[in-house]
Amino acid sequence: MMIKDNIRKFRKERGLTMEELGKRIGVSKQTIQRYESGEIITIPYDKIYALASALNVGPGELMGFDDAGSNKKSSADTSGLLAALEDDKTFEKLAWIYTRLDERSRKLLLTLAKEMDEGH
Repeated sequence: MMIKDNIRKFRKERGLTMEELGKRIGVSKQTIQRYESGEIITIPYDKIYALASALNVGPGELMGFDDAGSNKKSSADTSGLLAALEDDKTFEKLAWIYTRLDERSRKLLLTLAKEMDEGH
């Protein structure tokens, strides 16, 4: 799933309105609508962390990095990694590209990255 889908899914699972979620992270209801519709595709890192916190998920899970069914430890590990790379513009661009990929392309990218990591 893409980040826009995950925001909507987790918000609804927690019974939050767009307005309530917006207040929790310091944005308007309209901004949440734009996140969920995909109109805003480059969400600032501080808002990704705020969204993840407000929705009680890891940033990686919110962004679709974690596999379905992964445990909270995995999300916490991803959160630490994202925090360490917060100011890395290359990583930010890569994360932005990843959120725009379809499921098949994401799996291909992750497979390639794992292969590169194993060979390193």
